[in-house]
Parts: sequence; structure tokens; C-alpha cells
Amino acid sequence: RPTEIPGYRIRIFFDNGQNARSEALATQERFRSEFPGIPTFLVYENPSYIVTVGNCITIDEALMLWDRVRKSFSTAFLWRGSIPVDTVAAVTRVLPY
Repeated sequence: RPTEIPGYRIRIFFDNGQNARSEALATQERFRSEFPGIPTFLVYENPSYIVTVGNCITIDEALMLWDRVRKSFSTAFLWRGSIPVDTVAAVTRVLPY
């Protein structure tokens, strides 16, 4: 059984400045308050802090989420990568069909 599948997230923050960690945490908290129920992920990839959101399986789902998110986070962009299977199984749909 695979542990990860191809998928998409929306990257809403990427910085390596002196205050990057606190700005990443603030961005993540702001997103959670504006979009409750959509998962957020903060990672540190030397030397940058990165905040991504969502667990989208299809490009259509990712584009719908990106369209909503970029109204509040203007620098948001699609990120293609691997999504852990266990997080996808636990996601409840928050996007309209």
C-alpha cells in the first residue's frame, strides 16, 4: 500500500527572513480563522519557512481552493507534491461541488 499519493496544496507563505518563523505562524493562524476546517501545514526547509494549505487530489479541486484562498492571500500559488494517504482519508469536504 502506498503511504503517499500525488496531489496539490496551496502555498500561502514562503520566506527566509529574520522574522519568517513568527510571520509563518501568524499567516497560518490567520488562514485558520478565515478558512476553518481546511488543513494547514507549516514546515521548515532550510533556510525557509513554508505554509501550505489543503489536501487536494485533483487539479480541479486545487483550482477551486486556490480561487477562494487567493482573495485573502494574494501571493498564493499551487504546489504539486505528495499527499500522505492518511491525511486524505481524514479530510472532510469543505468546498462546494
